[in-house]
Amino acid sequence: MATIADLLGNTSGDDSIYDIIRLRNKLAGNQEAQDILGPMDHQAFARQVMIDSPTYMKPIRALGLAVAIPGYEAAKALHLTDRDNMTSNPSLASILSGYKGLMQGVIK
Repeated sequence: MATIADLLGNTSGDDSIYDIIRLRNKLAGNQEAQDILGPMDHQAFARQVMIDSPTYMKPIRALGLAVAIPGYEAAKALHLTDRDNMTSNPSLASILSGYKGLMQGVIK
């Protein structure tokens, strides 16, 4: 039987958001995998939001993400968000990865 490491391969938060989402879909229902992929997804999402933002919008988007990143994790912890078989548990790692992605997107 394949381990989570085997299923994830060399996946990291530096991968495309679309690659990570495909992997989350493939591993739907596997909570351990979702908890590993969650921080990677948050990093890739925040990075992509910043990269896709026009230069004049980057400060506003960065401020919005700076609030939304921990806010989303808090909402998950308080069960204020819908959960499905591709939702990770709330974690500090997801918050830190989200901020890492935000900074990666700012400097690109």
